[in-house]
Amino acid sequence: MIRLIASDMDGTLLRKHGTIHQGMVPLIRKLREEGIYFVIASGRPVFNLRNIFRKVREEIGLIAFNGAWYAWGEKEYPGTTVEKNVCREAILEARKYPELDCFLDAIDRGYVENGNSLYLRWKEAEGKVEKTDLLDVVEKDAIYRVKLSGFELDRYPPVIDDILPRFQGRAEVIRADANGVDVSGLGNGKGNALANLQRLLGVSPAETMVFGDYYNDLSLFEYAEHRIAMGNACDELKKKATVIAKNHDMDAVYHMLSERYRKGDWE
Repeated sequence: MIRLIASDMDGTLLRKHGTIHQGMVPLIRKLREEGIYFVIASGRPVFNLRNIFRKVREEIGLIAFNGAWYAWGEKEYPGTTVEKNVCREAILEARKYPELDCFLDAIDRGYVENGNSLYLRWKEAEGKVEKTDLLDVVEKDAIYRVKLSGFELDRYPPVIDDILPRFQGRAEVIRADANGVDVSGLGNGKGNALANLQRLLGVSPAETMVFGDYYNDLSLFEYAEHRIAMGNACDELKKKATVIAKNHDMDAVYHMLSERYRKGDWE
């Protein structure tokens, strides 16, 4: 029987323009009444997830920064931070490419140094993003994620061939979406965070259903027997899936779960 459901956000639970089905939050409440735990597993920052799910914050689990921080209700479990040297190297490498957007995430604040950064213009930044010298930030704040974004990876071979191998054994580096990579502390990952929540809640992989669309969701699939890849998912994730759902822009997660709720089908 399914007792825990975990879902990625971008490309999975959210539509293309970042909106969520209006029935999703009420459905989460209904699932909890049925004894089913719900977990959001995202690369997004903590402040953003807390805001989106503020109405059910005490009733769900949150995994942020691709597993570098997770929580159940009000209880928080920070993971390892990104090493300062790794942060510095990523920042300096990003400065070589005008098109490359680099930003740093602390628990409750984001930092950029590019005044045209998409992060500053992100409508969900909620005043939590500060423009400043990123090298200065590294010295004064604990960084849980470094994101290099705003480019097509295949157009920047040095990002793949130089930056990523350089961090092997020093950080977790993952392709979080089609336009960027996320760097987090060694040992972090959505899968590890999910496994910790499973232990906390007394739930097994056989009782877990997960939804995802990209490479940073592969580790989630390692800890669930019910693995749903979106129709828009990368091929690697689809190969690991037990079910291929419709496209995220069709509210596939909501419709699949609401149908199961209606039927009481949690086997």
